[in-house]
Amino acid sequence: MQPVVGRSVSSSLGRYDSVLINRLRIGHTRLTNSYFLKGESQPVCEACHSPLTVKHISVDCTRYSAARQRYFGVATLKDVFENVASRNIIAYVKDINFYHRIQCCFYISLIVFILTSNFNFAFNTYIKCF
Repeated sequence: MQPVVGRSVSSSLGRYDSVLINRLRIGHTRLTNSYFLKGESQPVCEACHSPLTVKHISVDCTRYSAARQRYFGVATLKDVFENVASRNIIAYVKDINFYHRIQCCFYISLIVFILTSNFNFAFNTYIKCF
């Protein structure tokens, strides 16, 4: 969890992108934290075998350094969320092909719950998204 979340998300972003930015800011995404729910080991980066965290994806991984320079060129996670426009963060995440891997499947499980009124089925649908 990050101690400082930075400035507020731009109101010009859609709901999906706003949620994605907030998840990145707090350091909790499907990609980096689903192992808690699954009882698995923490995932590692395919490129450098470091623990896969929001910080690693955003500022540390050498595989994405060129993309980082294109979209924000800052050196710390704090700088990313305090000094970089949300649309640039979203563009970066899309460019490195993490856009759909970061977001959670909460909406799918909510729809399942509403349609079936079956909490267990909806929860299992949510878990399968991981």
